[in-house]
Amino acid sequence: MLRHDTAQVLEEKLKVIPRDINELYDQLLNSLEPDERERAIKMLLLAVHNPFSAPLNSVAFAWIDDLNDPQFPPCDGKKPPSWPPFNEINENVQLQLKSLTKGLLEATPMTNSFEPVSRMFEMSDPELDEIFGPMREVRFFHRTVRGFVLEKLESTTRQYPGLINVETYHRLWLAELTLAELPYRLMIWYRDIWKVGVSRFQEELPPELLRGFSCVLDNGQDTMSENVKWPKTFRGIYQRIDHSWWLAGSLSFVHMAAYTGQQEYVFQEILKNPKLLHATGELNLLLSAALGDRKYLVQALLERGSSPTDSVVCESGGKKRPRVQDPNRIHPRLDDRDMVYRGRLSNQTRTRLSV
Repeated sequence: MLRHDTAQVLEEKLKVIPRDINELYDQLLNSLEPDERERAIKMLLLAVHNPFSAPLNSVAFAWIDDLNDPQFPPCDGKKPPSWPPFNEINENVQLQLKSLTKGLLEATPMTNSFEPVSRMFEMSDPELDEIFGPMREVRFFHRTVRGFVLEKLESTTRQYPGLINVETYHRLWLAELTLAELPYRLMIWYRDIWKVGVSRFQEELPPELLRGFSCVLDNGQDTMSENVKWPKTFRGIYQRIDHSWWLAGSLSFVHMAAYTGQQEYVFQEILKNPKLLHATGELNLLLSAALGDRKYLVQALLERGSSPTDSVVCESGGKKRPRVQDPNRIHPRLDDRDMVYRGRLSNQTRTRLSV
């Protein structure tokens, strides 16, 4: 139709289109050169097995060919000089998605998925556009494509070992955050903070990779203009039994790691700073691990010298002492009235969750 073909030509084309939708999708992919088809299949597999609750940013697909490089991504928080600007990578990968997947994957504006964050910080549409600009997230153009990939292409995953591992998605996410400017990283964090331990950092990751995240999730001080009203720092959350929540102070990555069960990383950080074994103000590794239901990490912290009698200063001003009565029960008691259970306090006293 774009070529203004006659009705007769269009009718002839319709005759050769497969009746079965999966056959049609297969025909589209088979029209590619072998190397292009392989890249398209990788893109489709990456999209269908995405473990995160949010769709992947289109730039994640730019690094498919870099996943075999053990040095990818850099874990020092610094963008390599060889990387093009975000917008250039974004434009290139959108063209690749369109041509390689024959439209089976499409890039859509990201702003819709940030509506809760924009409401929280009372941000206008122009302010969102200032942060996201041409950025896109990748979705299947129709639900039948997901079914096709799972039914017809799933067997090809053995050809690409490691492609759909949770670690791979975190490597791509770290690369995305390293490439992006601070305002974007902050917005991503506030959208996904509630998913920490569920769809983000849900499995134990290599310590070096986690150190990369600790570098890019910095506090943002002196890097944001003072005249913006959206958040300037990466922060944690408080939560209480009635499910209400508040943003806490600056994020402590090692305490978040304890909450999500990143055991080896926590141990290495303790070796560098033994003071982490003891509570400091609102922060307590033992409590963070307990709130995350990390039984073995709680036991290991106790063995290394963490004390269940350390005081934790809650925002309400009081001091509470977490007591682990039974090593097999990892929910610590604060006192006879205040039972910590999955990050909530029964007397509605707030405590820091995972940070």
